[in-house]
Amino acid sequence: MSEKQENTLASKNLWKAVLLQAIHDLKRKSLRDKAIIWFESDHDGINSFIGICGNLGIDPGKARDKILKGGD
Repeated sequence: MSEKQENTLASKNLWKAVLLQAIHDLKRKSLRDKAIIWFESDHDGINSFIGICGNLGIDPGKARDKILKGGD
């Protein structure tokens, strides 16, 4: 595997971890409101829900619906 491929894989793994943490945050009363705001935001920066979905090749609308309805 080339260095570029390794960096791409590492980046995707990082963003997957961020997404999974946000899903776990939905289950914590103290973090739930902030997590919902993050998932529902239309912001598309690199560290936004939409930006992360784009990086991972995930449809943000479908993912948002599934996650917020508890089908994670």
